[in-house]
Amino acid sequence: MASIFPWRRKNTLPPNHPASHPLATSMPTPLVDLSKRVGEARALILDLLTELIGPVTLDYDFHREWNGCWKARVEISGAANGRLEFTLLETTEGALLALPRPLLERWRTETGIRASDGSRWSIDDNGHLVAFPATLSRPLQPRAPG
Repeated sequence: MASIFPWRRKNTLPPNHPASHPLATSMPTPLVDLSKRVGEARALILDLLTELIGPVTLDYDFHREWNGCWKARVEISGAANGRLEFTLLETTEGALLALPRPLLERWRTETGIRASDGSRWSIDDNGHLVAFPATLSRPLQPRAPG
């Protein structure tokens, strides 16, 4: 006997399920296996911070959250001093995205955060991860101190 609920068929979701939204499959997901990507994560974070604030020296501390997602705590010295935490995500194409927390307003609205494949991502006003508009016509230059 056929089900009166078409989404109860195998591998089908109800029409209002969040994962059935067209963008749900194209959004980055938490990185759950860091074992072969530690070097890539270090290089991505260093390149990102060098692009955004200038030459820096970094100390990394990778840790796994309760939900299985990997994060990196980074101590920054050089052009700037401080500490940032990065959430490590993987795009549907397999690229790595290191999203800084907190995400500074200038980075969120003006530059976005570059993934390893060159795509850019940001957080919208509601706190949702979104693809950043590809409106940058030139690479970001570090701001002069002061």
